[in-house]
Amino acid sequence: MKRIALFLFISVLLSMSSFAQVVEHTVQKKETLFSIAKSYSTTVEAILKANPGLTEAIKIGQVIKIPTGKTVVEDKKPVPNKLTHTVQKGETFYSIAKHYNLTIEELKKENPGITDNLQPGTVLVIPARGKPQEQIVEQPKKEEKYNCGTSGLLDQYNVALMIPLYLDRSYNVDTAISDDDDNGRKTLPVSLSFMPFYEGILMAADSLEKAGLSVKFYVYDVPEDTAFTASLLEKSELKNMNLIIGPFFTNNFRIVGKWAKEHEIKIVNPFSTNCENIKNNPYAIKLMCSKDAEVREQIKYINDTWPNATIFLVHNNRSKDSILLNHYRDNLDKLSKGNSKNWIEVNYSIDGMAGISKSLSKDNPNIIISIVDGEAFLNNYIRNLSELASTYPIVVFGTRNWESYSSLEGEYIMNIKLHICTNTFIDYKKQNVRNFVLNYRNSYNAEPDTFAFRGYDVTMYFMGALMKYGKNFEKCLADYHPDLLQGKYSFKIEGENGWENNVISIYRYENYRLLDAYAEPLKEVPLIEKKTR
Repeated sequence: MKRIALFLFISVLLSMSSFAQVVEHTVQKKETLFSIAKSYSTTVEAILKANPGLTEAIKIGQVIKIPTGKTVVEDKKPVPNKLTHTVQKGETFYSIAKHYNLTIEELKKENPGITDNLQPGTVLVIPARGKPQEQIVEQPKKEEKYNCGTSGLLDQYNVALMIPLYLDRSYNVDTAISDDDDNGRKTLPVSLSFMPFYEGILMAADSLEKAGLSVKFYVYDVPEDTAFTASLLEKSELKNMNLIIGPFFTNNFRIVGKWAKEHEIKIVNPFSTNCENIKNNPYAIKLMCSKDAEVREQIKYINDTWPNATIFLVHNNRSKDSILLNHYRDNLDKLSKGNSKNWIEVNYSIDGMAGISKSLSKDNPNIIISIVDGEAFLNNYIRNLSELASTYPIVVFGTRNWESYSSLEGEYIMNIKLHICTNTFIDYKKQNVRNFVLNYRNSYNAEPDTFAFRGYDVTMYFMGALMKYGKNFEKCLADYHPDLLQGKYSFKIEGENGWENNVISIYRYENYRLLDAYAEPLKEVPLIEKKTR
């Protein structure tokens, strides 16, 4: 009887032990042996041992034995502070770790036995600190204080020069022969066109080196070839640049500009006025004012110099001038400050000189902004204005094209007090300009052209900024005004766009000389003496 009771007691214990250690589980969609093992606080090896012949290729609806002391209900409770993630098509350990703000190592440590070849449907356990990106509240970044003159200074700076030197064409250049441009003026062969720019850079670098700057130049001959430019960016040393100057051509600059933005490298465009070159790129810097900015600064200069002037906007209603005319109209309207229109628009092709003369003032200056062109037309136009200048105080603003017309009568130009707006102006009365010309002659046995002056100024400004303010020099430009050859730079940035120079030059004609109109403004506009016949 005791044996029977003992046998029954042992049988009950065995049945209880069996119940406590093995649970049947029906495989659900997207489950894996690993995720099931995690749910029951066991291991994949233990499950495989409890199910002879079972492989990891389980199927939905398959019933497997789970060796655990926990019931299904208990183990389906979520693990505290832990999430699971079901792998989707195309996901990798890297993308999932990034999504949960984790490292790959953290994710793999929590999921041993899972190979890099993740399969869709695999369920991964997310470590306690992991949170989906949409749940991560970004704390506002504290603006790092940048102390101009102490922060970001380096012992040496790396600067890339991307200049179209056309060295592959230099072997057959006859330097005694020059090409003619469309206006019959002599120009350098294309392989020498930008060489003066590079020579100006070298002269400035030499001066800065003597002042203590250590810079390593990387010079690249970059023609107007986008495929070549794209391949150039594969050079490993470019990632170590502190500044890139160029490329000069628009399509090339956009390619390098995008790359520079990705690598957080400042890049300078020395020649283009196109604002697209700095759009959505806070690392791009444009030296030349856009037409809109140039018009805005011109109107500001006119208003500051002659606040009581009568302003005329004269044009021939040409379609190619429509954008420029709209810039003038907008800025002149802003000058009116919402009052009645205090400027006069003259369509010269319809109204002729009478459209101007009938509204001229004898008491206040008359500023005539002339968006007209053509050498023959201008000869007649400025002669007629010159005749009016003996009765009315007249100042004429012409376009840059006027400079190329050699037949314009000098006397008429003086009489109408001609002013020209430009991005650069070289004042040969300045001592630093004279010094540069002499040094350039001695170094290269040639006269410096505008490219030589530009190369010198670009280098003096930006290399000087690196030397003085360090690699993040753009944070300090508001107080940086070095003495340059062609004028001044003052950079502004709007939103996510890059930096644009907002300083223009205006020069005027007086006594057959060119004068800096900012330095020597003609505030009093005298009448000319009327010649008697």
